[in-house]
Amino acid sequence: MLILDEVQSGFGRTGKWFAFEHYGIVPDIMTVAKGLASGMPLSGVFTRTDIMKKLDVGSIGGTYGGNAVACAAGVATIRAMKEEKMLENASERGIQLMTACETSGGVSADWRCARQRLDDRRGVYGWRTTR
Repeated sequence: MLILDEVQSGFGRTGKWFAFEHYGIVPDIMTVAKGLASGMPLSGVFTRTDIMKKLDVGSIGGTYGGNAVACAAGVATIRAMKEEKMLENASERGIQLMTACETSGGVSADWRCARQRLDDRRGVYGWRTTR
């Protein structure tokens, strides 16, 4: 069973709805929050119906189980992400960032100096880590 936590990386932060989509995998269970409702207190657990049917009603919950206002924010967030093409924008900004990390053309001397200290850069689009 593959369980993924998409609380930090989900909802467009990597240029796709969920970070796992970059890797050709599909989780059995996935947790989401934060980007789901633009910071309003809303979280969720996504899974297949066959798995959910094995759980007792109310056995999955958390601090941000949701309320009417947070749920409305979730709907508005997803609509805005689609209508304003936020996934495409995140992808484009991520490519822009990755290109800047790999080249020094047009980048300030301070950035080039900082880049020289960053090794082992990895990640997808705007979701980057360095060591």
